[in-house]
Amino acid sequence: MPIQVVPYTAEWVPAVLAFNDRLHATGTHWGWYGDPVDAWLPARDRKTWREHWLAIEDGALVRGAYALKPHEWSIRGEPRLVVDWQGPVTEGLIDRRYNTLGLRLLREMLKRH
Repeated sequence: MPIQVVPYTAEWVPAVLAFNDRLHATGTHWGWYGDPVDAWLPARDRKTWREHWLAIEDGALVRGAYALKPHEWSIRGEPRLVVDWQGPVTEGLIDRRYNTLGLRLLREMLKRH
């Protein structure tokens, strides 16, 4: 089954933790957030939020992740959406089969925002 990119929700937490374990077992410090909800972002501020996305293989294994953090800014007096992209982190760090996954996720980021 091809890799699909899906939103990170609570149901994926165990798979993300397993992804992190695979990465950490090789000595890298890289990984992804163990919680899909960013508690540090104030709930009242809807002008800034963060979207987490996962690269899923075989409907179960997390092979990579990235986040997008849109911000509403005022540019020359007009509201504009500016997006900060974070990541990607992929299993390409430890397994050559996933070397190009980071590039695919970069393209996904650009398509979304």
